[in-house]
Order: sequence, then structure tokens, then C-alpha cells
Amino acid sequence: MVGKRAYSDVEKQAKRQKIIDAAESLLVKGVFPLPSVNQIIAKAGVAKGTVYLYFGSKEEIYLALLAQYFEVFNQEFMQVIIASDKNNLIDNFAAIFIGFAKNTPKAVYLASIVPLILENNVADDYLLGFKKSLFGVSKSISQAMAKVANGHDKAEFLVRFLLSYNQFLALWQHCNPPEKVENLMKQNGLSELVYDFDQQFGAQMQRTWADLI
Repeated sequence: MVGKRAYSDVEKQAKRQKIIDAAESLLVKGVFPLPSVNQIIAKAGVAKGTVYLYFGSKEEIYLALLAQYFEVFNQEFMQVIIASDKNNLIDNFAAIFIGFAKNTPKAVYLASIVPLILENNVADDYLLGFKKSLFGVSKSISQAMAKVANGHDKAEFLVRFLLSYNQFLALWQHCNPPEKVENLMKQNGLSELVYDFDQQFGAQMQRTWADLI
């Protein structure tokens, strides 16, 4: 009985992950609306009832995908921060965000639409779970930075991390317009409206953290 239960749990997790993977494969950075539940069902090859057994909406599916991105992000972030010293901490901090944007643009796109789109069609308990996860990531990274920098005001380190995250999303959105908009700007001599993301984000992180580290 125990063995059967364990197998069932593994199987359920595999089906849930299959749905998330299908949603990820259909997602295109900057394209809205998000793929529909029916599209995800077709891609995953599962029954509609199976999807709604694990998720209440497509927004919940994409929040689950984003949570997985954040889990990997947190692990990589912690490794780099712990290996840093006070002299290179800000540069390394900025480099992790820049690498996150380059390596997982779908994740950054999802993160940028969380407040206005993803959070507006999910159950309260599901949203609360996501928020707690995000808070845990923010707290662990900010405390690790405080330790490296010998900083005692952990609350201020948390605020600065949250500010950095907000600035990261804002700058990334500005520098990554939809393809149609980007082409229109190029055709009309407006490309200079988009600045160099890597350079400006790095500079902004120096301004954000310089007095604390």
C-alpha cells in the first residue's frame, strides 16, 4: 500500500511537471496573451480534467513555472554571493541578474507581468504560496549579501534587494520591447530610445548599493 501510494505521488508530480513544461515550450517572450489552457492541454497531451486537478487557471500554471525559475535563480545567486567579497559583491550581484535575463528571458517576461496579469486570476492560497516563496528568496539573498558586506541592518539589505529587483524588471522591459515595436523604432530612427541594458543596469546597481556596501 505504501509503495503504491509513493508511486502515485511520483506519477502525479510527473503529470504536473509535464503541464508546466508544455506551458514553457509554448511561451514566447513579449507575446500576449499567454497561451491558453486548451493549447497547453494539446501540447502536454493530457485531459482537461488533469490540468484542473493541479491548476485553477493558466495564470496558476505560469506562476508555477516562474516559481521554478526563481528556485534555480536563488541557488545560483547564493553560490555566487557566498563566493564573493565586499570589493566585488555589487558587480557580481549585477552580473547574476544580467545572466538571468540572457539565459532565461521567458522567466523575466513572466516576472514582469506578475502584478498586472498573473496575480489577478489565481486562488488566494495559491497566490499566498507564491508570495511566500518570493519573500523567502529575497530574504535569503539579502541576508547572504549582508553577511559578505558585514552589514548589520538586514532590513535595509532586504529593501535594497527588492528595489534592485524592481529596477531590473523596469530596465529589462524598456530594453526588450516586442519585436513589432522594436522593428518600427528601427525603421523610424528611434533605436536610441533603447539604451544598453547590461551597462545601465550595472551602473544602477552601483548607485543603489554604494552607500551600503
